[in-house]
Amino acid sequence: MAVITTPNNIAVQAGPGSGKTTSIIEASRLIPYGKSAVFIAFNKSIVETLKSKLPPTVDCSTMHSLGLKAIYKHYPGEKKIKGEGKQLEYIIPLVEHKNNRERWLAIYTIDRLLSLARATMAEMSREGMIKVIENYALDVSEEQVEIAIRALTNLYRFNDDQDRYNITVDFQDMIEMPVRNKKIGMPQYDYVFIDEIQDLSTLDHLFVKRLRKPIGGRIISVGDPHQCQPAGTKILMANGKEKNIEEIVVGDKVVSYQSSRSWDMRFIGLSNSLSIHPKVDRVSSRQYRDYLIVIELKLYKSKYTPNHRCLFRFKDKQGYVTYLMKKGDKVRVGITPLWNSAEFGPGTRLRQERADFLWIIRVSETRQLAYLYEQYINVTYGIPQMIFHLSQFRSTLNQEDINAFYKQFTNLSDKLISCLEDHSLSIDLPFYTNQKNDNRSGEPFRRIGKRGMWECYACNSIIRCT
Repeated sequence: MAVITTPNNIAVQAGPGSGKTTSIIEASRLIPYGKSAVFIAFNKSIVETLKSKLPPTVDCSTMHSLGLKAIYKHYPGEKKIKGEGKQLEYIIPLVEHKNNRERWLAIYTIDRLLSLARATMAEMSREGMIKVIENYALDVSEEQVEIAIRALTNLYRFNDDQDRYNITVDFQDMIEMPVRNKKIGMPQYDYVFIDEIQDLSTLDHLFVKRLRKPIGGRIISVGDPHQCQPAGTKILMANGKEKNIEEIVVGDKVVSYQSSRSWDMRFIGLSNSLSIHPKVDRVSSRQYRDYLIVIELKLYKSKYTPNHRCLFRFKDKQGYVTYLMKKGDKVRVGITPLWNSAEFGPGTRLRQERADFLWIIRVSETRQLAYLYEQYINVTYGIPQMIFHLSQFRSTLNQEDINAFYKQFTNLSDKLISCLEDHSLSIDLPFYTNQKNDNRSGEPFRRIGKRGMWECYACNSIIRCT
């Protein structure tokens, strides 16, 4: 763990499972009487969870919510929220191509350039755009640069000249407008707490600074900015060759992926049509003394730290899951289909039992094999199979019987940790969570885009994937 402190700010850098989130919550309880504070979370579900953990004197909100409230106060009339597509409305009329495919590729390229320019607060000039293009190794023509400048100029002019009583705001505006327009009043706090600070863009940082009181205000943040792959890991470069991760230098062009607001998730870096080559802008390293996860497929093998986020597709949706589930101090083992008629099976089971966290121990071909492994976990670790909540389950028991049953166990959390460790899993990195009860930023397991791409922690890659 590293602590970086300045007269105005404190930043804590530490790895997963080190207690970063817990520490920052505890720090919020030390705010002196009469001082104001806000905790910045990254989605509404986390906000709701944190409200029960934070002192009543500490506000909790997302940046977008704070920005939107400030915009609403400044523009008291009718508001139209346009989540996506506002930026494209200023690009599309300016792009002309006989070939429709080339036209939309150009639109996509300009849209990405503008998104990066706005996120990095680039100068609205040719020099500013060129700097963004060079930093992110984009392949953008001179004509597209000029179109981007015109589109951004028109967008900013629209934002500045909007009728005070009839405005249109998208998600980017919620952050950008309070930063660019200092007339929009923002709440100011003595203390601003931020978890996962490494995920903030330049624009986000400027927004957060507006929340801090100019005199005596402090920003207290935690995060983990480090790479999650060890030396020797092969990285695919934009030229089609491989390079060891420790040999990569600033300026190297790599194959990566991105999630666009308007396009599906896609890998980028080798596309001849788009010619987009993400460029490395920072290199760092650190000592690591814990275990590594090895993921091996037919044509792929690599090592990761347990918290590394991996992309995958389901090879098939057949099979049965043996899982561990936790609700408060209760722990149980159970089985469920990998996929049901509605969605991902473990997610359904988690909600049915109103549980907090779920870990997948094994995926089996048949229900019988999953059941056998359930029995093994039960006998080996002493973890019960009893359900947490009756819900729609048919049973001769009642909820009072179930609660009384679990009161007989006093060390289920220790048994859970022991079982997880034996299966190379971490209690801090569940496969699935009930977001309403989760104080982590983001979902451990989530769908990306619309083409069957998913994301999870490396330690949870036991599922059948490609």
